[in-house]
Amino acid sequence: MADAAWCSIKDLLDYLIIDQQKKRIDIISDSPSSQYRNKTSIYMLNQYATKHAIIMRWIFLECRHGKGVADAISAQMKRKMDKYISFNPTKSYEKTSDFVHEIQNSTSIKLFTYDQSHVDEIRKQILHTLQTVKGTAELHEIIAEPTGLVFGKKTSDQPQVQLRLRF
Repeated sequence: MADAAWCSIKDLLDYLIIDQQKKRIDIISDSPSSQYRNKTSIYMLNQYATKHAIIMRWIFLECRHGKGVADAISAQMKRKMDKYISFNPTKSYEKTSDFVHEIQNSTSIKLFTYDQSHVDEIRKQILHTLQTVKGTAELHEIIAEPTGLVFGKKTSDQPQVQLRLRF
């Protein structure tokens, strides 16, 4: 599932890093280990940080804790899509991308679509020899630096500790 999670944010990361030339990316999410808090995500954070010479930080919140702006944007887009369908009940779409393209024209929020081929592309980038990073489940925050060093924090007020990676 981590490969699908990374596929879903790849275009956004590329937009922020390449087009907007951001040098630090902070990601805030809930913390399911099957999707985000795992060796694959640590590896991908490290890859982005070193490839683009940026700092990548992923903060994991506990389930059911609000994620602020991210939850608000998600709710806004759901309402927009519901309204669009309600006001155009006879309109049908052959592909999801057609619907997303039409919605994109009415918002400044960036929308991206992907399919299984995109997930497969990400999967090819992930080493099959990745080994578990000890203590991953306890981490609240992971920081990847352009130097290739990766740090973790168990709580937000704790100093960061270098993680031992075996990629």
